[in-house]
Amino acid sequence: MTWLEKYYEDVCRGETVADVFMGVDNVNGIDIPIYETRTQKLIVGYEMRQELENLMEDLQNDEYRYDTTFSDNLIDFMENCIRLTQDPFYDLPMKLMLWQKAWIECLFSFKMYDDFLNRWIDRFIETLLLIARKNTKSETSSGVCLGVGCVGGKGK
Repeated sequence: MTWLEKYYEDVCRGETVADVFMGVDNVNGIDIPIYETRTQKLIVGYEMRQELENLMEDLQNDEYRYDTTFSDNLIDFMENCIRLTQDPFYDLPMKLMLWQKAWIECLFSFKMYDDFLNRWIDRFIETLLLIARKNTKSETSSGVCLGVGCVGGKGK
């Protein structure tokens, strides 16, 4: 199951299971983040729900290819190689939320065939991220840019 499909299921159900940051425990001089798993209500607007339904239909469309190889590498890089820079999360690993994984996967996994170039190309070349204040827009965008620069192939 892809992250996009998992996110769609959670949206349809109206709730998600998330790891909530509870603080840091210092063990032998090493800061270890403490997370608690909780079920949270998931509020999604009409436009987002409609776009998710469109994307789920496009997964079955032969006009598009859904290849998660690059997005999986990018998500892995972001979670294992990038450290956060703002207090109280300073120097902790970036732990992506479900919506972040689904957004990254959707952005980089949909491919369409270009007859002129005679190859599969990214379907999406731009994205608009509409998220409320203090919800990791800057950290996510910076992580994606850094990750694409580090793990991106030719032309990424």
